[in-house]
Amino acid sequence: AREFVQKGDDASETQTYYFAAETRKAIANAQAGIKIESHLALVAEISEHFEKYMTSFEKVAKLKHHHDDYISDVLDPTADKMIIDLDGIVKDAREENNDVLANKTFEAREHAFLIQVYIGRLLLEQKEEYGEKIAHEFAVFEKTLKAMEADIHTAHERELYDELKELRTTYQETFEAVRQDEIEIAHLMDTEMPKYSKVIIKDAEALEAVAAKHEHDVAAQALR
Repeated sequence: AREFVQKGDDASETQTYYFAAETRKAIANAQAGIKIESHLALVAEISEHFEKYMTSFEKVAKLKHHHDDYISDVLDPTADKMIIDLDGIVKDAREENNDVLANKTFEAREHAFLIQVYIGRLLLEQKEEYGEKIAHEFAVFEKTLKAMEADIHTAHERELYDELKELRTTYQETFEAVRQDEIEIAHLMDTEMPKYSKVIIKDAEALEAVAAKHEHDVAAQALR
């Protein structure tokens, strides 16, 4: 399950469900073979908490797929399109000798690029220090975008500028959605699921101890 969260690959997800099926078979065999009520109660508790564990993993898998798809299908393309539009405005401004607009747009481009860099580092390294830098760069980028508007002269520049404002909003909203997915995944993997696995391990070890004692007693009787 943790390997899937790290890699987001189909193989890890498939393996998780494969071993889930094997675990359910083992639980069913235990329920069919064990006759002592107190031992069956432990098996029932294992089954209950295992199903809770897998329900949480299914949530993790859904979040992880949404997270990865949102990055590849929305976040990254939006960032790339922002840079393309900014470059387009710089090109137009220079062609019409509008140095004020060119300089303001180039400054906005620098901040857009820094947003990309910091988001990439945050998603890769998971260091919260980048969160503050991202928030700062989004605020400065918004400010530089507004400063550009007074110097927009052509219809094409206006078209690119209006699209940029929409892209900036989409980019920030998408980033926040991606981060929310990561926060929810971390909560499930690091808080919720360990609670269930702790009970499963405790009960399984208790049953293992009972089985070991039974085998020891049987062996001792055979030697008498």
